[in-house]
Amino acid sequence: MLSSMDDVLRQHLDSVVRRVRARLATRRLVQGAVYGVVAGLGLAIPTVLVLTRVVPPSRLVLVGSLASAGLVATAVLIGASVSLLRRSLQRTEVAQLLDKALGTEEAWLTAQWLLDDTAAPRREELLQGLQARLESPAIAGMLRLRVPRAGRAVPVLLALLVGVFFLPPGLLAARHTASTPEGQEGERLAERLGEVEQEAKGAPLPDAIESGLDSLSDELAGEEITADEAVKRIEDLQEQLDRFTEEMKPTTDLLDELERAADELAASQPDLSEALRNADMDAAADALEDLAKQGGMTADEKKQLGERMSDAGEQLAGSQDPAMREAGEALKQAGQQLGQEGAQQASQQGGQQGGQQPMSPETQQRMEQLRDQIEKNRELGERLQQDQKALERAQRTNGALEASRQRLGGESDPRERGESSQGEGQEGTDGQGEGQDDGQGRQGAQG
Repeated sequence: MLSSMDDVLRQHLDSVVRRVRARLATRRLVQGAVYGVVAGLGLAIPTVLVLTRVVPPSRLVLVGSLASAGLVATAVLIGASVSLLRRSLQRTEVAQLLDKALGTEEAWLTAQWLLDDTAAPRREELLQGLQARLESPAIAGMLRLRVPRAGRAVPVLLALLVGVFFLPPGLLAARHTASTPEGQEGERLAERLGEVEQEAKGAPLPDAIESGLDSLSDELAGEEITADEAVKRIEDLQEQLDRFTEEMKPTTDLLDELERAADELAASQPDLSEALRNADMDAAADALEDLAKQGGMTADEKKQLGERMSDAGEQLAGSQDPAMREAGEALKQAGQQLGQEGAQQASQQGGQQGGQQPMSPETQQRMEQLRDQIEKNRELGERLQQDQKALERAQRTNGALEASRQRLGGESDPRERGESSQGEGQEGTDGQGEGQDDGQGRQGAQG
């Protein structure tokens, strides 16, 4: 019976010792990892500061993030490994820890001593008395996982590390500057392309062009490619931009049609004209609503406005786009109705200068139909607005690329780039700024 009781108690004690050792190992692992994070972040901050002096700004976030992640991961691995190399507690040390944590007055230590010493006096009596007291403890509650005090520094160090990436260039006297003309041109091109994208309010270009522009400016700024290689890459991107512009010809045609219609209405209805010029169908519908609510018009005003609206409708009625064609027909019919009403009003007045009269119900109905037709084209207008920004970005990007191409030593080709080559070449030679990139670049992109 004593042997059976010994076995049960020994197995119970062995199980508790294993669980305590595992919990303590987990605590040491967490502590080692936290110390590793603190050490890694502490090393990452000066490392990124050094990188700001040798890495182009366009690549600093990527290179700095990778370096920081590598340092932190290495430090965590070292910290965790060192913590696991620490000696595990002996069985008697575990028993003392249990007695202290559970307040069992050395019951666990006594049980361990009795199991080890089979010749102890009153052994059987003592073991029977201890067996009921040595219940299985809640190890997780007894040995809670705690983050060491050093862990409080992690948010501060992380904030400092992030802040280093966004330090103003002037704050660090030795901030990176390219040492070659190619590197300087890469930084200049990256800055100009960023300005163009911002001016276009982020209107996207095809993915292949976007990635090509990014890699070109990055590799130039990083002095990874020669001037000749950069020129070839620029020419390839210019060809892609030209193809993109050609593929957008249906959009360009629609914008041209709206432009011509807007020109017809510029003098008589400036708000409606501006809305059509910007492909803003909501604003166009509002302008038509205001026109329909107008208090009154003379016969001459009705005839002149009707003629202008009819002419504007003619510009849209020949469109290749069905929705635009329907809007043009509605604009033309509303203009004809208003012109006829003006003629009838003049006839009734017998050629005398008459006063203002409101639109007839028939004309107002035509205006309502026109407004409804314009509102149906809201999605088309939004697409045209986005495409218009993309086209403007493509043209300005082409101009910026042409200026860089000539500064890098590329030969001008007036047959392909038009007059922009001379202007942009002079801009690159004289260093008179990037302003000529836009206007002259647009000519080059269309040439």
